[in-house]
Amino acid sequence: MIGGNGVKEPMQDRPAATREDTLSVGEATRRQLLRWLVGGVLGMFAVLGARMSERFLTPPLTTPRLAPVTFSLADAPAQGGSVYIAKARAYLIQDAGGYFALSAVCTHLGCLVDLAGGEIQCPCHGSNYDIHGRNLSGPALRPLAHLALSRNGRGDLVIDPNTIVDMDTRLVLTA
Repeated sequence: MIGGNGVKEPMQDRPAATREDTLSVGEATRRQLLRWLVGGVLGMFAVLGARMSERFLTPPLTTPRLAPVTFSLADAPAQGGSVYIAKARAYLIQDAGGYFALSAVCTHLGCLVDLAGGEIQCPCHGSNYDIHGRNLSGPALRPLAHLALSRNGRGDLVIDPNTIVDMDTRLVLTA
């Protein structure tokens, strides 16, 4: 560089940037950005997967105890039939042995099951039960609960959704 007096002044000791230096610095920055973006996307998928797993594995909120439900004997199903009683979250079923009340709450995660054509299925995760509540396929590992069924003084049926009875318990009506 030529100074004001026309004398050439020495250059300061500063190495010139080479093409290799510029590329390596730029590539490292691009790599870091790419790693950050890939890590962010993978992190979002991990959070989404954990959230879905939590929903699948966590039972729904518990509800308060249900009061016993009275059901008119005139509306009771005929042999081989069933009727859903929403207040008790149960099916009233009559088979050859008599009447029984079967909980409509799936033993897997507490969803309400559907009864159609002699088969009971959970719409949430696909558990299947037979008409007596025995589990046929999972993910549920336990059968549906049988609920206490009795008659009151007027002759109506009373389902107690808070009392579980043996699977073979039936209410037999005599004339």
